[in-house]
Amino acid sequence: MAVLGVDGWRGRWVGALLTGRTVELLALDDMGAVLAVPDVDLIAIDMPIGLSDDGVRDCDVAAKKLLGPAGSSVFQTPVRAVREAQDYADARDISRAHTDPPTRTVRAGVPAGQGDRAAGRRTG
Repeated sequence: MAVLGVDGWRGRWVGALLTGRTVELLALDDMGAVLAVPDVDLIAIDMPIGLSDDGVRDCDVAAKKLLGPAGSSVFQTPVRAVREAQDYADARDISRAHTDPPTRTVRAGVPAGQGDRAAGRRTG
Protein backbone atom coordinates (compact mmCIF):
# COMPACT_ATOMS: atom_id res chain seq x y z
CA MET A 1 0.00 0.00 0.00
CA ALA A 2 1.32 3.45 -0.96
CA VAL A 3 0.36 6.31 1.36
CA LEU A 4 0.85 10.01 0.64
CA GLY A 5 0.81 12.36 3.62
CA VAL A 6 0.56 16.05 2.73
CA ASP A 7 0.68 19.34 4.60
CA GLY A 8 0.40 22.98 3.56
CA TRP A 9 3.83 24.50 2.93
CA ARG A 10 4.67 27.99 1.66
CA GLY A 11 1.50 28.30 -0.40
CA ARG A 12 1.99 24.82 -1.83
CA TRP A 13 1.89 21.26 -0.48
CA VAL A 14 4.73 19.11 0.80
CA GLY A 15 4.19 15.39 0.56
CA ALA A 16 5.78 12.29 2.04
CA LEU A 17 5.11 9.27 -0.14
CA LEU A 18 5.50 6.03 1.80
CA THR A 19 5.82 2.94 -0.37
CA GLY A 20 6.77 -0.14 1.60
CA ARG A 21 9.71 1.03 3.72
CA THR A 22 10.74 3.85 1.36
CA VAL A 23 9.82 7.51 1.80
CA GLU A 24 10.01 10.04 -1.03
CA LEU A 25 9.51 13.76 -0.32
CA LEU A 26 7.53 15.73 -2.87
CA ALA A 27 6.87 19.45 -3.44
CA LEU A 28 3.42 19.79 -5.00
CA ASP A 29 2.02 23.01 -6.46
CA ASP A 30 -1.68 22.49 -5.75
CA MET A 31 -4.35 19.94 -4.82
CA GLY A 32 -4.52 18.82 -8.45
CA ALA A 33 -0.85 17.85 -8.23
CA VAL A 34 -1.51 16.03 -4.93
CA LEU A 35 -4.31 14.02 -6.52
CA ALA A 36 -2.20 13.30 -9.62
CA VAL A 37 0.59 11.47 -7.73
CA PRO A 38 0.48 8.03 -9.36
CA ASP A 39 -0.16 4.69 -7.66
CA VAL A 40 -1.30 6.13 -4.30
CA ASP A 41 -3.80 4.08 -2.30
CA LEU A 42 -4.46 6.63 0.46
CA ILE A 43 -3.90 10.38 0.87
CA ALA A 44 -3.74 11.79 4.40
CA ILE A 45 -4.04 15.59 4.66
CA ASP A 46 -2.78 17.34 7.80
CA MET A 47 -5.44 19.95 8.43
CA PRO A 48 -8.09 20.64 11.03
CA ILE A 49 -11.55 19.38 10.19
CA GLY A 50 -14.13 21.61 11.78
CA LEU A 51 -13.47 24.86 13.59
CA SER A 52 -14.75 25.98 16.97
CA ASP A 53 -16.99 28.98 17.39
CA ASP A 54 -15.69 29.83 20.85
CA GLY A 55 -12.28 28.45 21.72
CA VAL A 56 -10.10 25.37 22.00
CA ARG A 57 -11.46 22.18 20.45
CA ASP A 58 -11.81 19.21 22.81
CA CYS A 59 -10.18 16.92 20.22
CA ASP A 60 -7.01 19.06 20.24
CA VAL A 61 -6.82 18.93 24.05
CA ALA A 62 -7.31 15.15 23.96
CA ALA A 63 -4.67 14.71 21.23
CA LYS A 64 -2.10 16.74 23.19
CA LYS A 65 -2.75 14.61 26.27
CA LEU A 66 -2.57 11.35 24.33
CA LEU A 67 0.74 12.30 22.68
CA GLY A 68 2.44 13.30 25.94
CA PRO A 69 5.81 14.96 25.20
CA ALA A 70 5.01 14.99 21.46
CA GLY A 71 1.81 16.94 22.18
CA SER A 72 3.52 20.18 21.26
CA SER A 73 3.05 19.12 17.63
CA VAL A 74 -0.72 19.66 18.06
CA PHE A 75 -1.44 23.35 17.62
CA GLN A 76 -4.56 25.27 18.44
CA THR A 77 -6.83 25.94 15.49
CA PRO A 78 -8.34 29.37 14.95
CA VAL A 79 -12.00 30.01 15.68
CA ARG A 80 -14.38 29.85 12.71
CA ALA A 81 -14.84 33.64 12.52
CA VAL A 82 -11.12 34.11 11.73
CA ARG A 83 -11.81 32.94 8.16
CA GLU A 84 -13.24 36.40 7.49
CA ALA A 85 -10.08 38.23 8.64
CA GLN A 86 -8.39 40.65 6.27
CA ASP A 87 -4.90 40.16 7.77
CA TYR A 88 -3.09 38.63 10.74
CA ALA A 89 -3.81 41.55 13.09
CA ASP A 90 -7.51 41.33 12.23
CA ALA A 91 -7.44 37.54 12.81
CA ARG A 92 -5.86 38.07 16.21
CA ASP A 93 -8.54 40.59 17.22
CA ILE A 94 -11.34 38.31 16.00
CA SER A 95 -9.87 35.36 17.88
CA ARG A 96 -9.66 37.32 21.11
CA ALA A 97 -13.24 38.53 20.73
CA HIS A 98 -14.63 35.01 20.19
CA THR A 99 -12.82 33.07 22.91
CA ASP A 100 -13.15 32.93 26.67
CA PRO A 101 -10.59 33.41 28.03
CA PRO A 102 -9.25 35.37 25.04
CA THR A 103 -6.66 33.48 22.99
CA ARG A 104 -4.53 34.49 20.08
CA THR A 105 -4.41 32.75 16.72
CA VAL A 106 -1.50 30.60 15.67
CA ARG A 107 0.73 31.08 12.67
CA ALA A 108 2.39 28.02 11.18
CA GLY A 109 1.87 26.11 14.41
CA VAL A 110 3.62 28.72 16.57
CA PRO A 111 1.48 30.60 19.12
CA ALA A 112 1.16 34.29 18.27
CA GLY A 113 3.93 36.35 19.83
CA GLN A 114 6.35 33.41 20.02
CA GLY A 115 7.52 33.40 16.41
CA ASP A 116 10.78 35.19 17.20
CA ARG A 117 11.59 32.81 20.06
CA ALA A 118 10.73 29.75 17.95
CA ALA A 119 12.94 31.04 15.13
CA GLY A 120 15.87 31.44 17.52
CA ARG A 121 15.81 35.25 17.54
CA ARG A 122 16.17 37.25 20.73
CA THR A 123 12.90 38.58 22.06
CA GLY A 124 13.93 41.31 24.39
